[in-house]
Amino acid sequence: MPASRVVAETDSETALGWSRSLIVGGTLVALMSANAGVRGAFSNFFIPLLEQLGTSRTSLSASFTVSRVVLGVVQPFLGKVLDRHGPAAVIVPSTIALAAGFLLLPFSSQLWHVYALYGVLMAVGLAGTSSSIGFPIAVQWFRKQRSLILGILGAAGMLGTLAIVPGSMFLLLNLGWPQTCVLLAIASVLVALPVMIGFLPKARPTEAARLVRPGTGSIAEPGSATGVTRAPVSQLGISQLLQNRTFWLLVVPTCASGTSGTLVQVHFVPLMLDQGQSPQVAANALGVIAAIGIAGVLAGGVFAYRLGEKNILTSLYLLRGAGMLLLPFAGGTVALYLSVLLVGLSWGGVQPMTGGVVGDSFDRGAMGTVIGWIFSIQNVVGALGAILGGAAHDWTGHYDVAFYLSGAFLFVGATLTFMIRTRPPAGVN
Repeated sequence: MPASRVVAETDSETALGWSRSLIVGGTLVALMSANAGVRGAFSNFFIPLLEQLGTSRTSLSASFTVSRVVLGVVQPFLGKVLDRHGPAAVIVPSTIALAAGFLLLPFSSQLWHVYALYGVLMAVGLAGTSSSIGFPIAVQWFRKQRSLILGILGAAGMLGTLAIVPGSMFLLLNLGWPQTCVLLAIASVLVALPVMIGFLPKARPTEAARLVRPGTGSIAEPGSATGVTRAPVSQLGISQLLQNRTFWLLVVPTCASGTSGTLVQVHFVPLMLDQGQSPQVAANALGVIAAIGIAGVLAGGVFAYRLGEKNILTSLYLLRGAGMLLLPFAGGTVALYLSVLLVGLSWGGVQPMTGGVVGDSFDRGAMGTVIGWIFSIQNVVGALGAILGGAAHDWTGHYDVAFYLSGAFLFVGATLTFMIRTRPPAGVN
């Protein structure tokens, strides 16, 4: 490859110009904020929906599980669309689906309505505006400060949770369920407006999608001294990824993260209510987790330059595992503050740090495909966290067992992440 072309690729954010870079970055920040906030707000609606439909916690939790499974199934395909056709082809129809789901959800009178609207339609919308789309765009356009940019996007998700979760609870308590859904539908469209009117440039993937580290020819397959050969984007699929040791060492820990995430997103507010907290205080506590997460994810992005993204990712799994073990004891003030602190510090950093490790292992032209598959598997397996919480409460009358199992799974994830072989931190960026 000519030297001039290499310089052009590594300095793509300069070539774009600051104005276009700001449009890309600002739009991604808005999308990540809205997406995380909408997902986190489900916990606010759990008890009202439970009372309205008269169903069990397990059955209602399953609607969130269906949502995560659908989200996971469609993510790899949306990643392919992103790699080939650019952001607008994914984000615009996804935003329309999300807004339509919000508008129709108040008309739900039976459980299957929630499954169809939240579990399927809105899940497609969330998939197309999620980090599995935002992170590949960021990796493609911003090369020099990748860890910092990914950290900012992770912090944006925390900011969205901080604003939307307490805000939607306030609206729900003061305006009611239908009005809150209408306002969230409008907000979903507004944050995607730059994409819908054509302001977001199309990201250009590199020509070859390779299962390699930048600057090397291959990455070794398990049990083989040879590497996986280069393949165009169209040929890179799950069959190749399943032969990659690093892929598995990333997937299993992200599944641990996913199960803990759905457990908290669906059952955190009910857990706090069981411990005597008011609905608004419970929603505010979830918002505090997000606020702490903003600092945690930004700090992780900065420290990753020196410590390496793999080491930061390992630490995040350990912190969240400890926090999950403490949450069942959060009825006391000290335990509540400590558990919120531990979970918060780790809440937003897992996906951006995972994206960074992927960026060192796979060519940028395949980011949408590779990250799409990792987060797809994470969503399908992680969806079990919602059912785990509901079933544990239905069977035992409390959430303790679910949070203990989630914490143990995260410790396993930390161990596997530490086993990933990476280059020295100085070569990360």
